[in-house]
This record gives sequence, C-alpha cells and structure tokens, in this order.
Amino acid sequence: MVKRYVTKIGVLSLGKIMGIIYAILGLIFGAIMTLFSLALGPMMYVREQGCCSGPEPS
Repeated sequence: MVKRYVTKIGVLSLGKIMGIIYAILGLIFGAIMTLFSLALGPMMYVREQGCCSGPEPS
C-alpha cells in the first residue's frame, strides 16, 4: 500500500477545505434530522393521545 502525503496544499488551505466539507455535511445531516422531527413529531403526539381522544359524551 502506497502512502501519500499532501505536500502541494498548505496546511491552512487544507483546513479551509476540510471546514467547508464539514459544514456542508452538517447542513445535510441537520436538514435530514429536521425532516425526521417534523414528520415523526406529530405522529408521536397522535399516538400518545390515543385513537378517539375527544371529550366523553355525557
């Protein structure tokens, strides 16, 4: 296995590139988590309330 070292890119440039990549990944995963919470939150609320959770007839 051949090991390669980054020699043509400066340390600060590599740090900037990695920061941008991590920011993009964070936005993607954050959007996915937001969609899950928006989709599953109301379902959990309905399940907690029960099927027919209206007022009892008198």
